[in-house]
Amino acid sequence: MSAEKWEDRIQAMLDVLDTQRKTVNDRMGLASSTTAALNALLFSIRGWRQWFGNYQITNMLSGEDLVEIELTFYVVVKKLLELDIKMTDKYKPDKLITADRGVFDGEAITQFINHMRGDGDERYIS
Repeated sequence: MSAEKWEDRIQAMLDVLDTQRKTVNDRMGLASSTTAALNALLFSIRGWRQWFGNYQITNMLSGEDLVEIELTFYVVVKKLLELDIKMTDKYKPDKLITADRGVFDGEAITQFINHMRGDGDERYIS
């Protein structure tokens, strides 16, 4: 795939993610938006693995770019792994029957969605 086509696909995914985030208004919307984000992440990871599996490409990257890439991956992956531990602990099979699924009241979901759109209550920033 050419670099231009790759960039076009990435931009299309960003547009879909932004559109979905703006239309989230319930739990299923949150789940759908998360699924779209996961699909985009998997697509991106496949591309990064191709780059970093090719010595000729990684050899061309500047030290500054390598530092930026590594730091970004470190921060994102660390946050995802920490979330993985948190949610796995919260929803272990022995806890699923009694786990609070976090059903939001109308005001709470509205505040959360407004925050995700950038104009919400600071309580929802982790």
